[in-house]
Amino acid sequence: MTQPPLIDPSMLSMDDPMFNPAPPKPIDFTFAASNLIDCSLEIGAIYSKDPESLHRKVERILADGGENLHIISDFDMTLTKYWIKDRKTGEKRRGVSSHGVMKYMPGMTLELLEKEDALVEKYYPIEMSPHLTVAQKIPHMEAWWNSAHDILASINLSRSDLTSTLKNYPFQFREGAKELLHAAHERGVEVSVFSAGVGDVIVEGMKPLGVPITQDLSAKGEGVVKVVANRMKWTGDEPEDKCVGFHDPLIHSFNKGEHTLSSPSEPTEPNVPTSTSHRPNVLLLGDSLGDIHMKDGYPHKNSLSVGFLNVDEDMWLDRYLEVFDVVISGEDESMDWVSFLIGSLSVKEEKN
Repeated sequence: MTQPPLIDPSMLSMDDPMFNPAPPKPIDFTFAASNLIDCSLEIGAIYSKDPESLHRKVERILADGGENLHIISDFDMTLTKYWIKDRKTGEKRRGVSSHGVMKYMPGMTLELLEKEDALVEKYYPIEMSPHLTVAQKIPHMEAWWNSAHDILASINLSRSDLTSTLKNYPFQFREGAKELLHAAHERGVEVSVFSAGVGDVIVEGMKPLGVPITQDLSAKGEGVVKVVANRMKWTGDEPEDKCVGFHDPLIHSFNKGEHTLSSPSEPTEPNVPTSTSHRPNVLLLGDSLGDIHMKDGYPHKNSLSVGFLNVDEDMWLDRYLEVFDVVISGEDESMDWVSFLIGSLSVKEEKN
């Protein structure tokens, strides 16, 4: 016995919603921005001095989409944790920076470690002094960085030494950092990591995050994280080849903003490549007041800055709120708010 059709074609009309579905409702970016901000500011560790301005900036980023956004982030104590738990004692201690991890490299003798400690003891108070201008600090920072690089160049470090050390002493990234980078990659967001640390260490240390990353600033392809940092000079590209120094220019804590994504062959001539020149929105992530200048070399119409205040909240919160649109205090060790913002962007459609 023939079964009747489930739907009688003669009963259908081209006016039926099946053939003419209602157009999708446009996304209410105003509501999305309000929801994101209201939820975040209810958390005690996230602050904003001007929620109305923050709302406008977030709404603009959401409306323009990932293809119009460029993330510029610091590395040490921004993508990585400032505080970590000691594996043995469970006590909180300072996280290791991309310079600090070098103390675990083969060839780093007790004598050299003492020299490094002496450099920190001498120059760190100068770097943090509220009584000196940036111009007064810069010669001291150059002396500090050059001395530290000379120590690293003296230990006969191979590429394989660097790789094995980072496997044994991996960076501890903030919760949400991996999700942030993957969300950015999926949404066509350009990401640059600026650091006064060691670029080769940063690239190797970020590999477990599973996103494409390079120090080759001329690299093509969307979604490649580009690292602007101090670049080691090697005798070759093989695992056994040695570090013999560092390329110019020297990048320290007060001049990161001067070194945009310039060509490695012309590192002293800042040049904004085509891949970023059309992106009107910048999302800046940093943990020091000077990090706000990392975006200075980029043309943009709308910038949203997030500052991670890792220590001394009582002393520094007001200063950070003067500089950054959003301040995340040391009570919140995560990157979740930023990750959620990027995750709120539409996923980029694949091209056929």
